[in-house]
Amino acid sequence: MTDLFAEFSGRNFEEWKAWYLQKEPAAIDNATERVYSMLGRLQEAILLIDKPMIREWVEDLVLVKTFTGLCFQEALIASETHPYR
Repeated sequence: MTDLFAEFSGRNFEEWKAWYLQKEPAAIDNATERVYSMLGRLQEAILLIDKPMIREWVEDLVLVKTFTGLCFQEALIASETHPYR
């Protein structure tokens, strides 16, 4: 999109809109279809989420990620206050 905008020589939104739709006439419809398709896949995936899956995710977040993150934080703080740094 940045490359396309660099080609654009107009000055306002209406000029941009007309220029873009002339240059890429199917872009809005194509993007709409892609997003709609992804939304359908998201809806299907949401139906697969159950309580045991959520519990597993929460357990990983609270126990594993917290422990790992706090260990890294402790190591970073210790290295910042190390006298030979």
